[in-house]
Amino acid sequence: MLESEKTNSKSQNEKLAEVIGYKSSALNKEQKESLAETVSALIIDAVKDISNVTNMSLSTVFSCQESETILFDICKELNYSGDRKYMEIDWMGACGIVQAYEALKASNRNNSIWTLVNIESEKAAVVVLKTHKWPFNRLLA
Repeated sequence: MLESEKTNSKSQNEKLAEVIGYKSSALNKEQKESLAETVSALIIDAVKDISNVTNMSLSTVFSCQESETILFDICKELNYSGDRKYMEIDWMGACGIVQAYEALKASNRNNSIWTLVNIESEKAAVVVLKTHKWPFNRLLA
């Protein structure tokens, strides 16, 4: 699903998406209290230009309602109004990678910037993906 330029140049496969940014941080007490601001800063560091982001996905250890509130607050902090989704599965695990792949496939957009945010009780992480070509008919045949 994800390959670097170096790996892809040696491969016959078309690149679907690439990781263009990653940031993570342990959360101290103050950062946990201002979670939206902390995660927004991580997103800005990872993305560089938030205006290019077309999709934002969040997974957390919190309840669905708390997570949706956090996602809303992050988007408000970033002045982001694009597509957003709360993902119920940790995207760092195998199920989350499949969920992220399905979300990317469903978008069917080239050069789309996705931020995947994961918040645990002690740390937060952001992975930024850029979509590329979509040869799904060939892959699914």
